[in-house]
Amino acid sequence: MLTNLVDDQSRKSSWRLNLDVIRADFRKMSAWPFTSLTQTPTLLLSGKRANYVSPVYLQAMHQYFPNTRHVSLECGHWVHAERPREFVENVADFLSNRE
Repeated sequence: MLTNLVDDQSRKSSWRLNLDVIRADFRKMSAWPFTSLTQTPTLLLSGKRANYVSPVYLQAMHQYFPNTRHVSLECGHWVHAERPREFVENVADFLSNRE
């Protein structure tokens, strides 16, 4: 959780994520197992140096979202911040190639 606490240039701390939304919708977000799957094309970007996306999680992702494209970039958990160019390229490619 503390990886989401950041200091700005004035040395003021703030959260990178919206804790109010997480607090309000935590039960909905953590409902498991999901009871249905979707055929919606889905892009999953992950960092190779992060341990958040394990093989077990990838298997579950493909089970509930069978049209998932998984791209693993050379970075940690904050893919969009650590590899912004590759993040944008992958998202743009995914969106432009949807049927």
